[in-house]
Amino acid sequence: MNEKLMYYLWQNPQFMLYPLHTTDNRSLSIVRAGQLNSNSGPDFLFSQIQLNQITWIGHVEMHVQSSDWYAHNHHTDVAYNNVILHVVWEDDVQVHSSDDEPILTLVLQNYVNEQILGRIQALSDYEQWIPCADQLATITHFRQMAFFDRLFVERLANKTKVFQ
Repeated sequence: MNEKLMYYLWQNPQFMLYPLHTTDNRSLSIVRAGQLNSNSGPDFLFSQIQLNQITWIGHVEMHVQSSDWYAHNHHTDVAYNNVILHVVWEDDVQVHSSDDEPILTLVLQNYVNEQILGRIQALSDYEQWIPCADQLATITHFRQMAFFDRLFVERLANKTKVFQ
């Protein structure tokens, strides 16, 4: 597991099994994944989640292991005090902010189907121009046309939004 794959799963929650719960057993829903941060600071900015039916807006930090929080010195950095959720693959230690507040944690490996995860990893490891290029020949003509029809409708809908 790597953080790049975790980012993908966070941005595409349809690959996760529901219902989600934090390590302290709070009900969790992802309303908006947030904006991937390419600069220093938390990994996702302005994320929106619901915890026990209460909406929280803030930043999300991701690590393969929760102890990476301390390895990266986030516990001493005030930039991480607005983190509302720590998403990890493996929870090996409880983490705290620089003002010693506990950070809520979601253990992602509990909510990802192993078979789907294997497919995503296989596609991300391909070095072809399109990861699924060798599978394109197996798609029926009917399915291709249905896909193109869907793209057409989505594009048309996006263009009509300008006029509305």
